[in-house]
Amino acid sequence: MDGRSGKGVMDSSHERLVRLRDRYSELVSDRFYAMAASSKFNQAQKRWLHAIGRKRPFQSIDDWVEFENLWKNEDQDLLGALSSEVDKISSLFAVAPWHVLWAMFVRDHLPGDGLSKMFPMDVKHPRARLLVSDHDIGLAEKLHETAAGSDVYIEVCPSDGLRPDHKWAGVPLVSVGIPIELPPELARLECSRALRQARDILRSSGLPMPYRVRGETQDSTATSLVLRHTDPKLLATLIPICLDAGLTLRSEMDGKPHGQSDTLLSGLYMEVRFPPTVQSDHLSKVVKRMIKDSRLIIRGLGLDLGDRLRPSVLVKQNPSLGVDGRKLPKRGLGDLAERLLDDFPAASSEFTLAGRKATTALKSRRSKVKKRFARKGLIPDS
Repeated sequence: MDGRSGKGVMDSSHERLVRLRDRYSELVSDRFYAMAASSKFNQAQKRWLHAIGRKRPFQSIDDWVEFENLWKNEDQDLLGALSSEVDKISSLFAVAPWHVLWAMFVRDHLPGDGLSKMFPMDVKHPRARLLVSDHDIGLAEKLHETAAGSDVYIEVCPSDGLRPDHKWAGVPLVSVGIPIELPPELARLECSRALRQARDILRSSGLPMPYRVRGETQDSTATSLVLRHTDPKLLATLIPICLDAGLTLRSEMDGKPHGQSDTLLSGLYMEVRFPPTVQSDHLSKVVKRMIKDSRLIIRGLGLDLGDRLRPSVLVKQNPSLGVDGRKLPKRGLGDLAERLLDDFPAASSEFTLAGRKATTALKSRRSKVKKRFARKGLIPDS
């Protein structure tokens, strides 16, 4: 293979990664549309616009940022209260806090448009780390310098928490956190990318790292389901199920104030840890199995992400469908049909033909969106 063909393969791999990331953003947009329709969000938006003396949101993110920078110096307490409310809504719908904030204060904000497309929508997006023992602070500092500009973070951990053991015990482990709704193909690509970047960082830092890995490494990877809950009942339920599936269950403190907690969608993620000498094909198989087992476990807890993870066109219509977890009032469907038709859908207290067609279509679409939101825990399952 010459240099040009090698570059072509890398470009193709990168384009595929970008395409799959875009599709994932569309997939998790369900959360944003459910949030934007919810009474909790709408009430919070009205309250905070009033608090800053505005009737309408800002025209652009730039306008909001300009105001926010001035506001920071004027009222730290009020800004802290806003941050707390944004975090609550973020946890409830598993939407990244920056998109919650911009949806509140920027007119017609959509996560996939313009500048905002650069910012992940998922509250727990994929993250790669090199785990360095707390006995090797000098190595951690060196790796931090080398890793600057890459997507890999350097994290210092207690040495007794760095498992599994492997024959390259002096070399840091790689950890990749994977959101629970991430499609398997994208998860495997993210892990392969983390593996390549970690190897490059270690080589550049002077650690011996073979270019070709030989021999079996199946005992050197560890998979976990990570829970940001401290609910004893949930932990007691999950421990035996995870053991049966060969997954480690790990609980981490979320640092949230008392009374504020995550939903399953925002409070769960998967993690795979592996040495940088692991074979790429083996890593791919481990990740695929971890995702399959984790999805079966969470389905038993009531969070059903579906067998095939696909974005929904109907979800984007939710601003006009009005699915917010509450039952429509008696005239609600007629009001929605009137907005859809731009005309009153009834005559002499009876729906017109166009009105009947519109209400039938609205009922069907609302039902599909409602089921999709309920499966993901975004609205109550009635």
